[in-house]
Amino acid sequence: MTWITCRPVTLKDLPAVNAVLTETWHATYDRIYGPARVSDITRQWHAIPNLERELANVRSGETAFMAGLWDRRAVATASARRLDETTVQLDRLYVRPPYQGLGIGAALLHATLSALAPAASIRLEVDPGNADAIKFYTHLGFEHVGETSDCGGAGFGIAAHTYERSMGRR
Repeated sequence: MTWITCRPVTLKDLPAVNAVLTETWHATYDRIYGPARVSDITRQWHAIPNLERELANVRSGETAFMAGLWDRRAVATASARRLDETTVQLDRLYVRPPYQGLGIGAALLHATLSALAPAASIRLEVDPGNADAIKFYTHLGFEHVGETSDCGGAGFGIAAHTYERSMGRR
């Protein structure tokens, strides 16, 4: 059986990353926001030029942008950035639906956080309607610590719960 390979995203990976994000966003959020709004958000938030800007930040060492490959196909993506000297923000962690539940998300999370070590804590935002993600993150030791009315600060007005955990946990 082929296992997951986690590595930094390259410019040539961006169309595949966009495809992962588009598929997982529709699978996750169509029932919450409706397909039209999800398509609109995905076209804006996950557009190739936006992903290119994010990839450019990796060079500073303040951002990690990772791909999860299964048999050389992109099936997952994650990105995180330093908020300050002690805190990392997980901005994205998505695994294509057929590959969920296989440990890919946890492996990709670990690889992404390792790229930004050392830090004391990791923070993330998750839609309160995304029960699968909440279960995944709480299983990994994240605790609900607050709320936001603008998930990701992207201006879409998406409410989210904020979760946090120590970086020392696995």
